[in-house]
Amino acid sequence: MMIGDAIRQLRKVHNLSQEDFASKIGVSQTTVTSWETGKAEPASSIIVKIANYFNVSTDFILDVDNSKQPFSLGNKIKQLRKIHNLNQSELGKILNVSQQAITAWETNRSIPGADTLLFLADYFNVSADELLGREFHHQTNDLNKMIDLADTFGDDVLLPKDKRIIRGIIKGYLNS
Repeated sequence: MMIGDAIRQLRKVHNLSQEDFASKIGVSQTTVTSWETGKAEPASSIIVKIANYFNVSTDFILDVDNSKQPFSLGNKIKQLRKIHNLNQSELGKILNVSQQAITAWETNRSIPGADTLLFLADYFNVSADELLGREFHHQTNDLNKMIDLADTFGDDVLLPKDKRIIRGIIKGYLNS
């Protein structure tokens, strides 16, 4: 996971637009876009500010714990738990399992059953594929949703105003 992926994930979990998030940490919306698309990375002082704002470690944002390791379900569960500001005991209560079960999952000593995996995916608002580390692609046939999901057009970053213009052009075309 890139730094920008971590920032985007945290921002979306906290239901913040790029613009709202940018104003809360004192940068421009285009700066946040450039981080999330991997075109730039925040300075170390800003990474600390972001970590403090979301109440996560800088290691989480920098992906220090997992950068050299292959995907593991345990790491993904731990990552999602931390993003949602839950400790192992709290997640255990939500799932009606012991804290020891959560520890075993996060250390890859055991894996949750299929029903629990589906519950985790729903609870953390991710697909089962994403939870299991499969490449994740949003799929939709709705052009309006496609515009919402698009972050770039070729090498150009799509800003909210760009998306509004694109929608307007398409609506104008369809109404003519």
